[in-house]
Amino acid sequence: MIEGGESWEADGFSLDTLFKHSVLRPGEETEKREFTDMVKLKKRRNGEPEGKGQGDPFHVWNTMLQFFDHVARLDVRRALLDCWYGPYQWPAYMRHVDHRTLPRFVDQLLAPYEAVQQPSSELKETNWFIASHALTFTDIHQDAGGRQTWIEVLFGEKWWFYFRPNEAGARLRASDPVAFLDQLRLFDKDKTSALGTWFFTILPAGTGMALSSGIKHVVWTPEDSFMAGKHFDLPTFAVMERCLLEEHANGEAVTNAVRHGWFDALLAVGRLVGHPSLSKVITNENLEALGRMLQDPARYSPEDDKPGMEAELALQLAVEEVTMLEGEKPHAARAHSQARWIAGLLKISPPSNKAEAAKTKARGLPELHDARVRALPLARAAVAAEMARRDKGTKRAKRGAGAGSIEKGR
Repeated sequence: MIEGGESWEADGFSLDTLFKHSVLRPGEETEKREFTDMVKLKKRRNGEPEGKGQGDPFHVWNTMLQFFDHVARLDVRRALLDCWYGPYQWPAYMRHVDHRTLPRFVDQLLAPYEAVQQPSSELKETNWFIASHALTFTDIHQDAGGRQTWIEVLFGEKWWFYFRPNEAGARLRASDPVAFLDQLRLFDKDKTSALGTWFFTILPAGTGMALSSGIKHVVWTPEDSFMAGKHFDLPTFAVMERCLLEEHANGEAVTNAVRHGWFDALLAVGRLVGHPSLSKVITNENLEALGRMLQDPARYSPEDDKPGMEAELALQLAVEEVTMLEGEKPHAARAHSQARWIAGLLKISPPSNKAEAAKTKARGLPELHDARVRALPLARAAVAAEMARRDKGTKRAKRGAGAGSIEKGR
């Protein structure tokens, strides 16, 4: 936690403040945005009847004008969680972190020579803004995709509760992430204490905090609040792997969002692991985790209903096509991918009529499929070469140590 940052307290909790700090442009206050509805979320968490619309998601579509009109109504408590804040930049005291992020390595080592294709969601998830009414909260979650998080409270106050598992909790989390999350969500002190300890910190306006990947947390907002932040990747692939395995098992139940661009980010950086500037910051443990994720990405694909099933199928197709291209049937690889894609889509979303079926059958291969097929062999080969180089260096060092011992004995 770092104090002395930017504060908007003098500007007030208003639309004018958002215009002043370029969160919104004039005219955007009337656009519909997705808000989390605390009344619906509370009822769902408590197992209470939701009344009309029961079973609907706990989100509503409002404008920012409506959001500020509701500030004084305690029966309407909402939070805007999905707002891209492009102009937001690192505070001066955190800018050194940017040079250690994976996108920075890609920009420096690969992007100048080759266009790097990434899903548009990767950009939108980098800089974000949150506006919350007082008395709003989140469920227990971890930030999606194994990313690190930087947050900065700009107005109001946030209470951050985070869970630190003990040895028993770490074992359960690794062996059965579904059971681990279910235990935490009981909010039973005795059962939770058996798995670890909850801690909390209060963040007033002008306070920032860095949160490592995979930390389970809950956020309580006692006052109307504005907050900005960033998600970013560091070369901590072992932690990222653990997070993605949990998200594969739990789906959106364990995250506040879904990150579908994680594999494309790994493809970009995987090709560069042998470069000295990147190699020196990747430990053997993290290199091995990166190699596993490149070999079988579908094992890590976040499960979030039909979109997640499509994303997992898309990763399977890329791996299968690469295998066929490197094997005995390269000529049949593309036809195989197209047939598998259409068959998978028809299974995931069975059409209700001939028109829907025809529309599905006309769909082309997934976005970035060709880019993945080109990049995957290169990334795998680079990781394998770096592993071999390190293994050779370790053996050489051991031989040198052994020779030194013999010489000393003489």
